[in-house]
Amino acid sequence: MPPRTPLLQPGEYFDQYDRPSLGVAAGIVAVQAVAVAVLVWWFVTSVLDRIDAPEAAVSNVRGERVGQAIFLAVMVVVGWLLAAAVIHVFVWFADGDETFLTTLAVVGEAELVSLLVLPVVVVVFYSVIGQVPSDPEAAAEFLRGIVGRERAPLVVASLVATLWKAYITAAGLVKGQGLDSDKAFLIAFALGILGFLVGLA
Repeated sequence: MPPRTPLLQPGEYFDQYDRPSLGVAAGIVAVQAVAVAVLVWWFVTSVLDRIDAPEAAVSNVRGERVGQAIFLAVMVVVGWLLAAAVIHVFVWFADGDETFLTTLAVVGEAELVSLLVLPVVVVVFYSVIGQVPSDPEAAAEFLRGIVGRERAPLVVASLVATLWKAYITAAGLVKGQGLDSDKAFLIAFALGILGFLVGLA
């Protein structure tokens, strides 16, 4: 029986006649966008609920939650399109057989990994929420410093996700674009690691 996801056997998965699928990819990215938006909304709401401050002082932030969540959801979709566009430029130079839509589908299906990593983010955020002081000034100072303290597990999760997605993407480019394995893996891993390093800056 062929694999139902590209997570463990991407080569066999993308070898199926109906893969890569742009519809499946779009669905994965859509779920990811909604999940990120809900996660951010929940985090901001939970932090604000712990702060002992007049409602007027936090009302503006509460009012901006939906806008922030929608913005991040849109950025997930934009990030998918941009990542696929950059990868496809190199696929084109490497004489890929198919169009940009095939690359877009491969990159989108690889984003399934990002959904698996989200629980790690939830755990980190939950830990942070429980430590937020009720005093507004102390809470602001705490949140400014929390980035460094909680950075390690997020960086590790991001690195694992980057390498895993690169592996899936490379297999998808071999099967979907007809690239040689060496070229496909070089493109996927080089651009993936570069994106990871830029994200750390």
